[in-house]
Amino acid sequence: MKGLELETIVGIIIALVSITLLIIFASGPLSDLGKNVYCFFYEKVLHETRKECKDIGVIGEFVKINTTRSEEIARSIAAYSILCYNKAKFESKLQTIPCYTLEIEKPPIGAIAEIDVAEIMKKEDGCDLLENSIVKDRNGVENPFDCGDEDNLIWNVSGNVILDQKIVLIKYDRTLNKIIVS
Repeated sequence: MKGLELETIVGIIIALVSITLLIIFASGPLSDLGKNVYCFFYEKVLHETRKECKDIGVIGEFVKINTTRSEEIARSIAAYSILCYNKAKFESKLQTIPCYTLEIEKPPIGAIAEIDVAEIMKKEDGCDLLENSIVKDRNGVENPFDCGDEDNLIWNVSGNVILDQKIVLIKYDRTLNKIIVS
């Protein structure tokens, strides 16, 4: 009789350890696997799409900007940069997180530089959400700017200005803890 009781206790202990390990793995490294299996099942087997399965892929969420006003385009870049910083800083385990691909449908009237984006952030209290203490002017010269103590936005746009580019990428680099606009 005592042997049976010992076997029952060992079985319960093994079950508890197994459940604990399952919970640890399911909330950690296996959570992405579980999501991928779930999404595969819905998309490939049931041929349905789920909001949870929306893949940001390598280009991030696609957003169309349909204005020629430079100030509005700069405001969109600032807003999506702040959204990306707040979202990616806490949510993903990836090294570089592609957040948004902005498609500028019509060329802006006038060039857009980092200083334009930073001025809008400062004017509209965005510096509390994404600090940008060093900005590039239209010639690519870095200057100090009163938008927080840290420089959390890297302007990596070809030619230092957006003039006739159709695509602007906004991504978060976890190593640098910065937003990169390119």
